[in-house]
Amino acid sequence: MSDDLKTRLRAYVHGRFPAVRARNLSDDAPLLESGAIDSLGVLALAQFIQEELGIELVDDDLDPASFRSIASLASLLEQKQQMKRSL
Repeated sequence: MSDDLKTRLRAYVHGRFPAVRARNLSDDAPLLESGAIDSLGVLALAQFIQEELGIELVDDDLDPASFRSIASLASLLEQKQQMKRSL
């Protein structure tokens, strides 16, 4: 994943979700399990990804495992970008 894309994702999460910023959570820290992000937060994050990063998400992408951490989300986005390039 490009560093710029991961940096933008991290900046959004830290800016939008005060609990992530307050706890100084790392990219591997659990977002959902820690309560830093709830189900509405997942939807806001999905909207950011689609509108600001230009990466299309489908229902299957909204799996809690994909949104477990910034790192797991970055991995999903990298896979989606690679699939798009290979088409």
